[in-house]
Amino acid sequence: MNKNNSCCSSGKLSKKEIVYYGLGALAGTLPNQFKQQFSMNFMTDVGRLPIAAVGFWNMFLSIWDAVNDPIIGRFVDGTNTKRFGKYRPHMIFGSLLWAVTILLLFIVPPGSEHVRMAYYLVVLALFSVFYTEFTIPWQALNSVMSRDPHQRNLLLTSRQIVGAFATSAVGLFTVPVVSHFTSVRIGWFAAAAIVASLCVFSAFIASNSARRTDYYNSIPTKKQATFQELAHLLFCNKAVLCTGLLLGFVYMGISFNATISMYYLKYVVKNVGLLAPISVIKIIVTFIAMPFMPYLLKRFGKLRIICLSMLLQAGSALVLLILRENAGTIMVMFMSTVTTLGLTCANTGCFSLIPDCTDYTEIHFGNAHAGFINSVSTFVRKFFGAFSFLIVGGFLELSGYDAATQISQPVINMILDLKIWIPCILLGAVLIVIKIYPSFDRQ
Repeated sequence: MNKNNSCCSSGKLSKKEIVYYGLGALAGTLPNQFKQQFSMNFMTDVGRLPIAAVGFWNMFLSIWDAVNDPIIGRFVDGTNTKRFGKYRPHMIFGSLLWAVTILLLFIVPPGSEHVRMAYYLVVLALFSVFYTEFTIPWQALNSVMSRDPHQRNLLLTSRQIVGAFATSAVGLFTVPVVSHFTSVRIGWFAAAAIVASLCVFSAFIASNSARRTDYYNSIPTKKQATFQELAHLLFCNKAVLCTGLLLGFVYMGISFNATISMYYLKYVVKNVGLLAPISVIKIIVTFIAMPFMPYLLKRFGKLRIICLSMLLQAGSALVLLILRENAGTIMVMFMSTVTTLGLTCANTGCFSLIPDCTDYTEIHFGNAHAGFINSVSTFVRKFFGAFSFLIVGGFLELSGYDAATQISQPVINMILDLKIWIPCILLGAVLIVIKIYPSFDRQ
């Protein structure tokens, strides 16, 4: 035990532990990206539900997803099991139940439109609970597996590389798998089964990576703070608030980009098959760029990296402003790759701020509250990400979108306008938050 504690406090993790922890990003990213990128299109085009209703209820349930984060985060911080420790039991059981809901989400139940909508509401609500139960403890491990800032950045980079791969891999295999089956419904279920299997597999590996750190009584479990005390801690902690807002705006960009992409490729570019080659290019570019992130974060500072990355994704949107419908195949692939690279690097920069917030909170408030800090961050991310569904669904409904009829020019124009202006608005929001970010991280 003493040896383990000593190793943990020195922050010296093995390469195997760092890699295995990072593989948890398959479970933490793949299912949610699969849902973000395809569930709305599945419910409107396969489930035959009205797009405005799907967008509104997805937004509503994503807000519910955000609201349950602090509740589960507080529960996770209070866990201390004899067999699995504090965080690992939630990672194991959360991933198993999450995998089941992924399968249920890509089924079209029998019954009327109202029955189908009620079914998806229940499944999406459960999806959010089990998603939170896995991601909150997994992310919290980044703060407790090591005290060394460089080791923490290695853990973060490991999970971001795998997460970026998972984000792109969804587009690589989904369309070919769905197209392989004569029945579209069977094809979607098969694709969901692949995602569910990878979710459970990677979650168990990530849980195993923390065995040397997370065991019974290894992580201090102090008397739980009341919700009033946690609220005071949150609203008096400017670093946590600003970090949460940055994560929220960046994740809104990621969620929006995933949600609008199928509509853009399907109705503007008129070539959904481009999703696979675009995904391959994204994976290659990400694997080249992400290993440099620890150096770039240290050399230029986290806030500058976030700023430059968001400028990158907004620049891609401005190119589309000029080209509109005339963007050729190569340019579409280029813009998509640049957008994803910018959002991925910005997301990495935002996540790198969380361990600093945990340390800051421990110094100034007497307790790190790692689970709660991570839950607040994911709360804001999900809350902001929820609006991507409302934006896409609401504006496409206003433009006259109907999957059962010929897509009109106003719908195409709306898809293009959304892809151009939302990234620019998000860039402005990020710049404002960076301007007011507390000075302790201005490096």
